[in-house]
This record gives sequence, structure tokens and C-alpha cells, in this order.
Amino acid sequence: MIVERLNKSRYDGSFDLYFYLLTEYKKKHGNCDVPQNYEMLGCRLGTFVNYQRNAYRNRKLKITQERVDKLNSIGFDWKSKCEIRNERSEKKWRSYVNYLKRYKKKYGDLLVPYNYQSGGGFKLGQLVMALRNSYNGYGNYKLTEERIKELDELGFIWDAQKYRKDNNIK
Repeated sequence: MIVERLNKSRYDGSFDLYFYLLTEYKKKHGNCDVPQNYEMLGCRLGTFVNYQRNAYRNRKLKITQERVDKLNSIGFDWKSKCEIRNERSEKKWRSYVNYLKRYKKKYGDLLVPYNYQSGGGFKLGQLVMALRNSYNGYGNYKLTEERIKELDELGFIWDAQKYRKDNNIK
């Protein structure tokens, strides 16, 4: 019976049915971050979740306060996975910059040895190497112009070998 109703349903006319599926998804996965193409009992639950987020952001799509409250009651995150990932990335970046600032305050420069670890065990030397590699077109970090500028202002040394040679440092 429920499968027949779900298969015939649309997002606006069967909110309660999709909400039920979403609660079942949350029980199983611990969150409401349903992948876009996820289907459950023949229903496109991922599309439903995406629609709710879009409707919340763009009030022209009409989502009632009752539905917002109902979704909030199960811990629905109104941010997309991309937005959440970007926030996490920015938070991580801020911590990296703070490690660099503390190192510079302690040692006076950013010539961080490769094997250097912070007091908390963070491998700052490996991060510095990864940032330099990314700057030169290698590696996994995506350095935006803003981040490069921030590192430049901090006194980041992009070419440690050249810096040491130019400043007679061994």
C-alpha cells in the first residue's frame, strides 16, 4: 500500500510520505544528507531533499513553516553538502594559518623543516611542503588567489631553497 502511494506521489502532494522515508533514511545513516540520486522504495528521496533545500532558500518555491519545523525536528540540515564541505574546508584552512602564525612568532620565519610537528602533533612541515607543491602546480591543495595572498602577507616562503641561498642560510 505505502509503495503504491509513494510511486504515484509528487513532492508537493506527498510531503508526509517523503518525510517518513527521510526519517527512515536518518535512522539508517544517522543524518539527512541524502545523495542527489538516492532512491528508496522507488522514490527519488535525494531529489526531494534537494527540492526542500532549494524551496527554503528561494521562497518562490513555497515551503510552509509547518514543513520547515517538521524537517527541523529531525535535524534536517538546510545547507547543501557543498556548502558544508566549504565551511569545513575554511575552518581547516583557518587552523592551518594559525599553526603558521604560531610557528612564525616562535621562530621568526616560515622556514618550517619538513619533519616539524606542532606541540599538538600537527605535521606542520608536511603541510608547508604540500602548500609549496600546490603553488607550483603539484599536489592536492587548492590554493585560491585569496589564500596565496594571505600566505604572502604572513611571509610564507614559497621557494625555501632559493630563500636559503639568497640569505646565506644553511
